[in-house]
Amino acid sequence: MAASAGLTALHWSVDPRDWSRPGVDTIVNTVLANVRPGAIVLLHDGYPPDEERLCGDATLRDQTKTALAYLIPALQRRGFVIRPLPQLH
Repeated sequence: MAASAGLTALHWSVDPRDWSRPGVDTIVNTVLANVRPGAIVLLHDGYPPDEERLCGDATLRDQTKTALAYLIPALQRRGFVIRPLPQLH
């Protein structure tokens, strides 16, 4: 179905399960322990509409935002370059 819609399937290789709000340290530690060259790290920048009732503002992803403040410099110090996924369509 993805191909018929002109989309290309990509699979992540590191999932810190940030959607479950495990805590900033868990998100950071999981990514840093599992990232390898070429890794695709799955992180969430928002929340599904059905979760809006739980949190009217974007605080459901505050742990992810805070974790990124640590992750980006830590990954860069390790020599990783953070790039967007290619736009194939």
